[in-house]
Amino acid sequence: MIQRLIKNKLEQALFKGKTILLIGPRQVGKTILIKEILSGDDYLFLDGDDPLVRTYLNNPNTKRD
Repeated sequence: MIQRLIKNKLEQALFKGKTILLIGPRQVGKTILIKEILSGDDYLFLDGDDPLVRTYLNNPNTKRD
């Protein structure tokens, strides 16, 4: 595993009541990094490559059912 410089910053920022977006070019290890950091914890993972997820992200709705 390649040691990522941002790993410590991500670990310190987690679980502070904020949303964290990890963005970057395709296939640089974003998913592997975040899954490594969060292994053993509960989290919501949204894959922006999934067409349904992308639709939800492009059309936010704050109404409650």
